[in-house]
Amino acid sequence: MISRRWFNSIGMVGLALVVTGCTLPWGGLRPAAPTSELSARLDCRISDWRLRGETAGSRGERSGVVESHLAVCQPEDPEAARIAFLEGHAQGRAYFCTPAGHYEHARAGGRWRDGCAEAEVELLRAAFDAGHEVHLHREALATSRRRLADIEQYLRVGQLKPRDQERFGDTPQAERDAYEAAQRALYERDAVYADRFGAPALTALPAP
Repeated sequence: MISRRWFNSIGMVGLALVVTGCTLPWGGLRPAAPTSELSARLDCRISDWRLRGETAGSRGERSGVVESHLAVCQPEDPEAARIAFLEGHAQGRAYFCTPAGHYEHARAGGRWRDGCAEAEVELLRAAFDAGHEVHLHREALATSRRRLADIEQYLRVGQLKPRDQERFGDTPQAERDAYEAAQRALYERDAVYADRFGAPALTALPAP
């Protein structure tokens, strides 16, 4: 079990996902778009179907998802799009089924997916758990940034009132110090895990 003591003081926050669907023409002989969660988040502006397939594969999605992409985005040449998608998917899926792929997938907030070789599951699970740990830390850090921004906004319009002191607790400098310490801990821990699992490390976040 991977320790989470290094970010317990920051707190947790749920991740809200904002997704964009594709607008389809009414009528015609093409198949109707599926109404699944997947179809709601497809970006039909991506015209490179090999890249589209590689992205889906790197997220651990099965090859059959190509049919949803075709139905929603309706390319002019469906068969060519299918072939390109599946070629890209094979490449993306191969990377997904590595420790690096699982670490990046979980770090980005992805969920656990079955389908890789059983012999590798233990190592892949370790990589996934590490990535999920870093993901939670990033979410907590984002909450800390928003809290700090709230405090500084209050300061721009005047001194914090007693009720605001009770709401925010620490002074702005204390909040900033805590944020910067948490940010350093995030990148230090991610660097360790990225090196362990062969994944690229995170780059720095913008200053609050």
